[in-house]
Amino acid sequence: MNSLKIQAFIVIIIAVFFGFSSSAVFAETRIGILNIARLMQEAPQVKKARLELQVEFAARETEINDLQNELIKLEGQSSRTAEMNETEISDLEQLIITTHRNLTGLQEEFRADYDLERDLILVQLEQDIIEAATTFAERNQYDLILTENVVYSSEQIDITEAVLKVLSE
Repeated sequence: MNSLKIQAFIVIIIAVFFGFSSSAVFAETRIGILNIARLMQEAPQVKKARLELQVEFAARETEINDLQNELIKLEGQSSRTAEMNETEISDLEQLIITTHRNLTGLQEEFRADYDLERDLILVQLEQDIIEAATTFAERNQYDLILTENVVYSSEQIDITEAVLKVLSE
């Protein structure tokens, strides 16, 4: 809801700006369009962050995979219960339950930690993109940079590629 209010406010400001400005001022106004989705996929910081996440969580992912393989092995043993006595069967069933519980806990903890770290990285990336867009706009004397909810824009005012270059600096 807040987002809609902000977007409506921005549209009103733009309309007022363009509505009350003379055609001479309008002709000098520089507007740029920024494709945030593309930047979030192609920025060099994204590639670096993905690699860092993989490295950071590789050991825990291996631990989860090992536990999954152990569970599969234990479940395979449970299919051969005809060769076991009741105590062995009970112990094996308990071990399967415990292993499954441990695996589920590790997976949930892994997912929560991974998601938290990814979200922190995304926040930083969004800040980097805003900073790069602002730097580009100031260097090139842009008056307005829009990102979302644009019905139409020509390729002439798309500054995404230029901002990608600033992010690469």
